[in-house]
Amino acid sequence: MKRNVAFLTIAFGFAYGVWTGAYLLYKIFHVLSLTGFLLSTVIPMAGPALGVLAVKLVGKREASRIAEVRGGRRSQLVSTAWYSLLGLAAVGLALLLSAIGGGALLTYWYGKPVDWSPFPSFLVAWAVCLPLWIPLVFLEEVGWRYYLFNAWKERGFLFAGPILGLIWAVWHLPTFFFYGSFWFNLACYLLFVPAIHFLAAWAYLKGGSLLVPMLIHATYNAFATATGVSRFMYSGQQPYQMSIPDMITKMSSNALFFLGLLPFAFLLARELRRRDPQRRMALGTHTISVANDTP
Repeated sequence: MKRNVAFLTIAFGFAYGVWTGAYLLYKIFHVLSLTGFLLSTVIPMAGPALGVLAVKLVGKREASRIAEVRGGRRSQLVSTAWYSLLGLAAVGLALLLSAIGGGALLTYWYGKPVDWSPFPSFLVAWAVCLPLWIPLVFLEEVGWRYYLFNAWKERGFLFAGPILGLIWAVWHLPTFFFYGSFWFNLACYLLFVPAIHFLAAWAYLKGGSLLVPMLIHATYNAFATATGVSRFMYSGQQPYQMSIPDMITKMSSNALFFLGLLPFAFLLARELRRRDPQRRMALGTHTISVANDTP
């Protein structure tokens, strides 16, 4: 328990300190350029990794808890590849559902169809941004999935699922001030961040490799970056500059994304229950007693 508290203190403290400093230097004192500000907002991603290193959990005892590998090296590679592809397909379909729903709402509000002409440039930007995000999301994944999820998975779905997803969302809290409306950003993050966690945690358990949630996380971040670069499905306005229809559209899109990945919450709960050591022990004891009673 103390190690978990230490991890969270470092992960949050480092990130909040850097994000707050960047905000003050750029927004208040104007001594940081826009480029420097954008780069500085990536640095806090190292917070979870620093938390893991600080509590000395990257060791043999903890490493053995990362993945329950079944079979040989070849079967493990196949499992990792399969669940990586499955995770990418799931997050891609959820994003597509979100985009279609958002587009339908924009058409309803403004009476004109969404401009799909930037879509090809969006796909190019997505493909370019994805490999750039992978090493960056590792700094987060090594903390949220490798350490905290493994530390809490034996406590059951409530801790390893919704609570961890909400903690991960609140970890981003200082960035909500960067983009205008605090409560609007908070509501959006409380929808899509836990949804990504449900999928990433389930795929991590099944795939047995940290690479699986890394790819899922990087895919979403690359999508968000590509929409800004290509201006596809993106107005470029900050939330406080948005009209009410635009804010409803964005919130609805996030809700659709959450619903698209909600089935993985149930899959994660089932997988955690299946792997519960106390449950396995009880089943094993029951099996032995029945066997002993057999004539």
